[in-house]
Amino acid sequence: MRKKSAVVRINYHMLKSCRERTGLSYTQFCKAVGTSYLTAKGWESGVGVPSATELYIISRLYNKPMEDFIMLVDLSEGDTIEE
Repeated sequence: MRKKSAVVRINYHMLKSCRERTGLSYTQFCKAVGTSYLTAKGWESGVGVPSATELYIISRLYNKPMEDFIMLVDLSEGDTIEE
């Protein structure tokens, strides 16, 4: 069992901010990305993550690099994620 000290997360604040700034409704966003309303709502709430393909589509949709939607989170001392 390997323990990690950091983990990659989706920047859900960026996802929501981009959608709101562009004026896209959830319906429009979901259609463009090819996902369901509940899935997209979850992404913006920090629940679940888009696949690499979905993240690519999102980055193209908002004309931003994929890296803008990804963040590295350092786990506090004592917290680990087990693989």
